[in-house]
Amino acid sequence: SMGRELFSGGQYEQAKKYFGRYCELQKYNPDGYTALARCYFGMQDNSGYINAIDSGLKYCPGNYNLLNHKGYFLFLAGRYEEAVPYFKAALKDNPGYAKATENLAACYRAIDSVKARK
Repeated sequence: SMGRELFSGGQYEQAKKYFGRYCELQKYNPDGYTALARCYFGMQDNSGYINAIDSGLKYCPGNYNLLNHKGYFLFLAGRYEEAVPYFKAALKDNPGYAKATENLAACYRAIDSVKARK
């Protein structure tokens, strides 16, 4: 699709328009929200990223990929304790999801590291 081509070329602002429209037309398809969030991430727009994920979770509340993205955002923000339930929920929805498993492990390591410094 045009959105994916633009995204692959690093043209996040333009790709965002295509994925935003896709989300309007396909509200219950989590892939559009994930793609839209990745555009915002590429643009270093944290509020846009989290808004896209939250919009997706509104229509697809138990989607493992969206839950993992929400946890990842919180992880990057240093909000490790808040991120854990999102990774766990992603794994509950898809127990074999390697990214969520890796992210949860990284989160626990970060929590342990913070505790060790205190």
